[in-house]
Amino acid sequence: FTYTEPLSEFWTAEFYYAPSYSASDADKRTNNFNNFEQVYNLLDTTLSNVFLNHTIDNLVGTTFRWAKTKHNFQIGIGYQNSLLLNNQDFPVDQKNTLNFNSFLPSILYRLKINNTSSLSVNYRSRTRNPQISQLQNVIDNSNPLSLSSGNPNLKQQVTHSLNVRYNATNIKTGSSFFAMLSGEVYQNQITNASYIALEDTVINDYVRLARGSQFRLPVNINGGWNTRAYVSYGIPLKFMKSNFNINGGAGYTLSPALINDIRNNSRTTNAN
Repeated sequence: FTYTEPLSEFWTAEFYYAPSYSASDADKRTNNFNNFEQVYNLLDTTLSNVFLNHTIDNLVGTTFRWAKTKHNFQIGIGYQNSLLLNNQDFPVDQKNTLNFNSFLPSILYRLKINNTSSLSVNYRSRTRNPQISQLQNVIDNSNPLSLSSGNPNLKQQVTHSLNVRYNATNIKTGSSFFAMLSGEVYQNQITNASYIALEDTVINDYVRLARGSQFRLPVNINGGWNTRAYVSYGIPLKFMKSNFNINGGAGYTLSPALINDIRNNSRTTNAN
């Protein structure tokens, strides 16, 4: 729902409200081998879980816009409440409610340099809720060397992104140029914590983790970010009745994780 109200010749206010609802379920049942019947039909309640998730999001906010000649500026703030209702029906009835509250600012500036070129700077923030598989508190031992489990205490991830774009066109030659620089910083990033057993270990009092195998659990970590640059230049080739384009880009990503409670930063560089 959106309502727009002119405030003056150059100022406009926009008010919005965006509700959403989603539901998901996960049914994980593990059967042990029945020696008498020679089939896998003995339910292992320690490794089984029936999980239902309801997510209710309510986003309300306002944006103020100012536009005059070559300049267009807007600033906004949103408030989002995310309610995650997690119901475990098996092996025991258990309810876990997660309530997240976030203020999400945004800023946008556009400059019309002339009739053929422009510059824009855009900052925005957004949230990401944990997925049901990341919240489901049951151990997956389908691979004895690599066990995993969800984490019902995960927090909501918030992403802050900045994007700068410039484009220009030469009417006489028909050439065009485009450049972009973007970056993201993650708050409470949902990533993995891994534990590599140095000796035979028991997890959650009932699951055996053999020496050399690993156990993974989603956790929240700060400090992850990425950046990317991209440029494109095009010019028409009249003698071929075609266009010639040159594109290039590069990116860098820093992804944090935990290995045996020690922070590990994975750095990735790519170019194309």
